[in-house]
Amino acid sequence: VVGTGCAWLVTAYDFPGRRVLSWALLLPLAVPTYIVAFAYLDLLHPIGPVQGAIRWLLGFDSPRQFRLPDLRSLPGA
Repeated sequence: VVGTGCAWLVTAYDFPGRRVLSWALLLPLAVPTYIVAFAYLDLLHPIGPVQGAIRWLLGFDSPRQFRLPDLRSLPGA
């Protein structure tokens, strides 16, 4: 659904950044799945940037105060 919408957008309209977007849409086909999985795990790790930003926004100082389940565990899966 998302791919069809993006393909239609790139083909039907002429907008700034259209050529960059058309190349960026090919990146998921070029990057192996296991590399994307490792990047996803590192981003969502309890000490990673996503949970760090959430802690910063909520005013917590350490991962012990606020922590989402780790994806490498059964509750995170």
